[in-house]
Amino acid sequence: METTNDFDREDGLRVLYDGAGESGAGAGEGDAGAGESGAGAGGGAGNGGNTGSGGGGTGAGDAGDGAGDGQLATDAINWRDHVAEDLKTHAALAKVENVDAMARSLVSAQQMLGNRDPNSLMTIPAADDAEGRRAVFTKMGLPDDVSGYTLKAVENGVPFMAPDTELAKAWIAHSHKEGYLPEHANSAYGFLAEYMTQQHKDAVTKEATDAETNAAALKTEWGPEKFDTNIKIADFAVEKLGGDELREQINSAGLGTSPVLMKALVRVGTMLAEDSAGGDSPAPDFGGGVSPDEARARGKALLQEALNEKNPQKARQINDQAQEWFARANPGTVAL
Repeated sequence: METTNDFDREDGLRVLYDGAGESGAGAGEGDAGAGESGAGAGGGAGNGGNTGSGGGGTGAGDAGDGAGDGQLATDAINWRDHVAEDLKTHAALAKVENVDAMARSLVSAQQMLGNRDPNSLMTIPAADDAEGRRAVFTKMGLPDDVSGYTLKAVENGVPFMAPDTELAKAWIAHSHKEGYLPEHANSAYGFLAEYMTQQHKDAVTKEATDAETNAAALKTEWGPEKFDTNIKIADFAVEKLGGDELREQINSAGLGTSPVLMKALVRVGTMLAEDSAGGDSPAPDFGGGVSPDEARARGKALLQEALNEKNPQKARQINDQAQEWFARANPGTVAL
């Protein structure tokens, strides 16, 4: 029985060489060289190359072009052919050249986002975009109406800035209109209330200090006993000129202890008392229990003291006191 060798068949050789194909590792192709009397060797990568047989000479196959890199050629893929039309020309993808760049862009965006909910992100609108800015404030907690605001009271604060005043209500309405968040509106109002409260306390303290300073100056100028009498005379003048209404205006203006005003009221009160003495009503008694003779004696003593005083200003003050005592001792005269 005759045995057939596949390697001796021309079609068998062709099949074997054709089957030597490209390797998965990217090996080059080897061309088989054939001669009638020789063998051809190929450099194929699948099985290392097959040896051809021939009758005589020897032929060598061409070497393969080299090894492949084993990676997917992403540059050869046009990703725009596989996405929706609106994405092909989207500005955000304008610089994405291949699939690899797209993947890196996605990874970078995810790293920037972290674990945050994408719905919590917002775009900051322009300064002149009132509607857009209010939408942002709404997401941040801006209430639908003024009922979403609650102002806190300042301890021992000034009454006109209490949370239930008209000023507070007006501030809440303004805050909602302008888009102030409740915590910001409350903080701003609280700061103003505390500031005004401190200003009020400072003013009260200063008024009390000024009153003590003015009283001390008048006591030094008039003397302790005369001071009490003159206060009564000044009060008498206020009562005659305007009563409680005038007294309230003087005190609210912080002039209740003003030395200038007190001296003026003492002069006016003295004139009013003398006018009363000239009529049917008795002259007002401002206390002190001093008789006209005693008042005249005190006036003379003070007048002598003024004459002996070398300081002109102090001498004038003492003389004024002497004239007041003379006025009390002699109804119908005015101490100037």
